[in-house]
Amino acid sequence: MPLMFRPEDRHRVANGEITVTYRLWARSHVKAGNRYETGFGTVEVEDVLVIPAGMIPESDVPLTGCESVDAIRALAAEHKRATLAPDTLLHRVQFRFLNSASD
Repeated sequence: MPLMFRPEDRHRVANGEITVTYRLWARSHVKAGNRYETGFGTVEVEDVLVIPAGMIPESDVPLTGCESVDAIRALAAEHKRATLAPDTLLHRVQFRFLNSASD
């Protein structure tokens, strides 16, 4: 299964500016140590944690490319058009970009 990113974030993922993403999944779709295609290259997942939406640390804001913790929550909910409560569980995926699709 690929790990998808919004078109406007792809360049920043490829440049290493975005290294963490939050996903609203019922179960994890990725595993630490595995590599996943993105449609524009390959990422290696370094860590996967499940945490409540209300516990997203401020220190993750710059790693996600978002402007705030609220923006992280909104992005995580966007795909499923969901509303997150503070206790909604999110998957925090830390990754590193390995190479572009053209390499």
